[in-house]
Amino acid sequence: MKIKKVMKIGRDATNDLCVQDDLQMSNYHAVIVYENGGYYMRDEKSTNQIWRRLSNEGVQSVPYELDIGDTIKVGSSTFTLEMNE
Repeated sequence: MKIKKVMKIGRDATNDLCVQDDLQMSNYHAVIVYENGGYYMRDEKSTNQIWRRLSNEGVQSVPYELDIGDTIKVGSSTFTLEMNE
């Protein structure tokens, strides 16, 4: 099973998606991976939540499968998952 990190999300500039002005977002908040034909989001031990709490504070969550068109909330920022063709 090969896991490919697709996108790291957080306030730190080293993330693929960096939102420095969102004070509700952790420095390394979440990651979206592509695995076994699907996209999965995992909370990276953030102190605040993703669009729904995937784990307890400070605990890495299990991956949550995403669908194209899903709206996710990371910190206080909202994103919609789209596929480029």
